[in-house]
Amino acid sequence: MTLPAALTIALLAAEVAAVVLAGVVQISQRARPFEPLTRKPLQIVRLGVVQIWRAVRAAEPGGALLALLAFALADELAVEALHVLVFEGAPRPFAGWVRAAYHVETAIVTAWPALLAATCWRAVGAGNVTASAKCHGTPGMSRSGGSSFSTSNEAAKQEAGDHEKRRGLFQSHASQRDRSRSSNRRRVPDLLSASWIGLVIGLAALYPVDPPGSGAPRTRAVLHTWEVLCVVGAWWGVWRGRARRWGRVEEALVILAACETMVALVGPFASDPFTRWWVGACFYLAAWGGVGVVLARSQGAIPTSQGA
Repeated sequence: MTLPAALTIALLAAEVAAVVLAGVVQISQRARPFEPLTRKPLQIVRLGVVQIWRAVRAAEPGGALLALLAFALADELAVEALHVLVFEGAPRPFAGWVRAAYHVETAIVTAWPALLAATCWRAVGAGNVTASAKCHGTPGMSRSGGSSFSTSNEAAKQEAGDHEKRRGLFQSHASQRDRSRSSNRRRVPDLLSASWIGLVIGLAALYPVDPPGSGAPRTRAVLHTWEVLCVVGAWWGVWRGRARRWGRVEEALVILAACETMVALVGPFASDPFTRWWVGACFYLAAWGGVGVVLARSQGAIPTSQGA
């Protein structure tokens, strides 16, 4: 067995383990205590699928992480299947159905870093202003007992009125910041989606970008640029959530973002993603192992910083 084949098998095993752990943790987080113990095995499986689907649809941090991990596993399986069943031995440049499969592979591979960046923005970079206000207190609240020291009822009423005005202004400002952050939370993933669609359509329309036998320098440059931009977007989302209390979801996303950074700057995208992908597999194997450890430490729940 060759080194790339061994790395691929180990990586698939780590990805399957991480997806299963994320699913189990998400189910245990949403299920009622001891509820599955009274059900049959088929009912437990059906309940688990429903709970996972609800978490993903609700865009919860745990559900977003699970969707990201599941996509990465499907990505790896699809790319390996295409290389074995379609691309092996096919003449270049690709034509017909082989070319269509190549564009599908390009779409899948370029979607992963974009989805990672979007998940970092949604799960980590989405700050909670209201929760911050609860932690730090509303301006003027420390003086709410000042009325007991007032010399008259009118002074107490005036102080209470001023306090209510201050609290109303602060809540209004916090609400505006909440709406602004919610808008940014949606805007960046939408921009990533639009950019990804444009990238895939552009590469498909211009194919072949490079002449056969040239080593595809232009295609490599485009893919490398896309990878770097997505890594920057992922770390930007992480940086926006730096002041929040982090849980297992945030820790796992930071591990994946760090791995993608190494893939972009040191791994195959910095040299040749077509012939040196085994270098990236080493980084991914380490990252998925770290994600598995983080999820295994959650002990039945994925703590998130929502409402923290």
